[in-house]
Amino acid sequence: MKVIGLLDQKIEKLFRDGSVSERYSRVRLLLHFFYFVQFTVAYQALSFNAQMPNWITLAESGEMFMPLWPVQWMTWFDYALSVKVILIGFLCSSILSLLFWQRARWIRILSLVAILNYLALISSFGKIDHYLHLMTVTNIFLVFLPNRPKSEANLFAYLRIFWFIQFFILMTYFVSGFFKLFGIFDQVFRGQISALSPTSLGQNVAKTEFYTSKSTFFADFILSNPNYLFSILLILGYFIETFAILAAFKPRLHRITGLLLILLHTGILLSVGPDFYYQILVVGIFLLFSPFAKQDEIVPDNK
Repeated sequence: MKVIGLLDQKIEKLFRDGSVSERYSRVRLLLHFFYFVQFTVAYQALSFNAQMPNWITLAESGEMFMPLWPVQWMTWFDYALSVKVILIGFLCSSILSLLFWQRARWIRILSLVAILNYLALISSFGKIDHYLHLMTVTNIFLVFLPNRPKSEANLFAYLRIFWFIQFFILMTYFVSGFFKLFGIFDQVFRGQISALSPTSLGQNVAKTEFYTSKSTFFADFILSNPNYLFSILLILGYFIETFAILAAFKPRLHRITGLLLILLHTGILLSVGPDFYYQILVVGIFLLFSPFAKQDEIVPDNK
C-alpha cells in the first residue's frame, strides 16, 4: 500500500505540471494499438497462424483434446462446433474491442473471456503455450479502466493501470531470468550441462528442431560451432531479464529496457526458435513507447 501511495503522489504531480492530458493521450493511443494487435491474433487464428495449427486442424483434433479449466464447457457440446464458436467469438470480440474498448466495461470483459478461451483451447493438447499470457493478463488489468474518462481522477486511473501493466511485464521477465540464473548453479551442483557449457545453446536448438521439425536462421552454425561465446550470450540474456525489473521505478529506463528485451526475443527467434512476435509487440507498446519515459522516477526516494 505504501508503494501505491507513493506512486499516486508521483503521478498526481503530473497534473500540476500540466502534462497529464498528453500522457493520457499517449496511453489511449497505445491501448488502441494493443487491441489492434489482439485483432491480428484473432484474425490469424481463423486464417493462418505460425504458432498453432490452423482452425481446420484444430477442429479435427478432438481425440487429442485435453481441456483446461476455461474450456471444460466444450465437453458438453460438439467439439468441432465449439472450436468454431471460440474462434469466431474471439474475432468478433476483438473487432468490438478495437472499435469500442473505451465505451463500456462489458466490451473489455468480453475481450478477456474470448482471449482466455482461445489460449486455453490451443493449450489443451498436452502443452501450455505461454506466448499469449502477457496479452491475456493485460486484458485483466484493462477491465478496470474507467469508461470515457472526463475527470482528472479518471485520467490518473489510466496512467496508474498502464504502469501496473508495465510492472507486471517487467516482473515476469525478472522471475524468468532469476530462475534461469539459479538453474545454472543447480545444474552445476548436479553435474548436468548448464549455460556454462559451450554446447548448451546447441542442445536447446537441437531440442527445438526435434519437436518442431523447423530450422532457425542460425541453427546450423550454432550446432556446428559449439563455443563459449554462446554461453556468454545466454547468461547475458538471463541478466537482461533479471534486471529488467529495475526499470519499473525508473521510467527513464523504460525505452532502453524495452529495446533490450526486443533484441533478446529477436535473438531467440533467430537461434532457438520459439515464436514470440506478439511478445515483442506487447513489450514495444508498453515499454519502448512508454508515456513515462521522460520522467525521472515513479516512486520517489524516501529521505
